[in-house]
Amino acid sequence: MCSIGGYIAKKENAEFAQSKFTNILLAGEVRGTDACGIAFNTGKKRFYYCKAPCPASKFIKEKYYKDLILEFKPSIMIGHNRAMTQGDEANNYNNHPIVTKTGLSLIHNGIISNDKELATEYNLTMDGEVDSEIIVRMIEYFIYVKGYPTIKAIKEMAGKVRGSMAIALLNAKEPHTAYLLASDNPINLAYHTTTGTIFFASTGEILKRGLMEYDYYFNGLFRRIQGKDGFIFEELPE
Repeated sequence: MCSIGGYIAKKENAEFAQSKFTNILLAGEVRGTDACGIAFNTGKKRFYYCKAPCPASKFIKEKYYKDLILEFKPSIMIGHNRAMTQGDEANNYNNHPIVTKTGLSLIHNGIISNDKELATEYNLTMDGEVDSEIIVRMIEYFIYVKGYPTIKAIKEMAGKVRGSMAIALLNAKEPHTAYLLASDNPINLAYHTTTGTIFFASTGEILKRGLMEYDYYFNGLFRRIQGKDGFIFEELPE
């Protein structure tokens, strides 16, 4: 059990989004303390990431985390709290975000059962042992070998991979886009009406704790609730 989270914001609202994102990372620690990491694109076909085998409560205090978000003030960012199931967290290749030299950054909550079979079938080189890596390697294969656009590559991957997935993907060549996919595992969204910022996380409870300073519970697919701070919540459909 892991937690994914992130935001999509206008550049002028990036600092507001970052402060809430940090709260979401902290709230997501209930689903994993083995490792934590973030990734974002710069808008120049470049991306930055940092990750470490430590809980979010320690990770957010590290200089590399603070320096990155202060320097670049990204308008789109993704983050991950890991609970190790396959692949030792001491090997940072196993921690999320999982990145490629071609500019893809992936975070994943779930378990994949045919990762080794697919790696053999498609002759894919894996840097770590974690099952999640097959997701980004398959997407990379469909983009750079088959020539598919990112959205089609994600769909093709989803048709091949067996298991549960809630993923967020960034492509450095598409700096203004974040891709989300929910398959058997949920992703919950929150929209901030004042700034137009979209936040997401694995559970509604994590979003509630990360975004609002008061108790406000909600349940049910597509049930929309607006809190006094201007947040609207809903669960992303499969």
